Amino acid sequence: MINTILLFLTCAAFSGIVIRVAIYLMRTFSILDSSSEKHKLHDIQTPFIGGLGVLASLLIVLVAHHTIYSGIPPTWPTLVFCSLVIFMTGLIDDVFKLSYKIRFFSQFAVAIIMIFSAGLVVNNLGGLLWWDSLKFPEWIAVIFTTVAVIGGINAINMIDGIDGLSGSISLSSLLLIGVVTFVAGD
Repeated sequence: MINTILLFLTCAAFSGIVIRVAIYLMRTFSILDSSSEKHKLHDIQTPFIGGLGVLASLLIVLVAHHTIYSGIPPTWPTLVFCSLVIFMTGLIDDVFKLSYKIRFFSQFAVAIIMIFSAGLVVNNLGGLLWWDSLKFPEWIAVIFTTVAVIGGINAINMIDGIDGLSGSISLSSLLLIGVVTFVAGD
């Protein structure tokens, strides 16, 4: 438990430092988000940096997990690769405004890689719909997982128009998931 709390605090601190440095760099290179679009609620030009903080935390967790437990789970290289693809797609989109088709293709590719390379697939809802033993057929599980991954990526991206909102919602959601899995012994 202490290791988990220390890891969380380390990730939060490292992410904060990376975000501060990124803010400086983004302002230096004028990679800024303006409030000229209808769905943006910034009062001033704001640097694009949120994804960098998330990526920094993921990489710290990977290094810490490798150090503490002498290895990494077999699905983590795929997770890191897919995270890098989504990060780079988001960064390129922030700077050059990519077409929605390219962003969607990137998200779809990441979902398919996660499913078929790492075997990360949602094959049941764990009693959510009152059926503990309800298991999806494989083809439905693949479709459901693909839609869930693409939906999750876009849900976070949609709420990113207000400073700090996507980070705080992600933090609270992931903390809840972390508490539930810790209580469940996973």
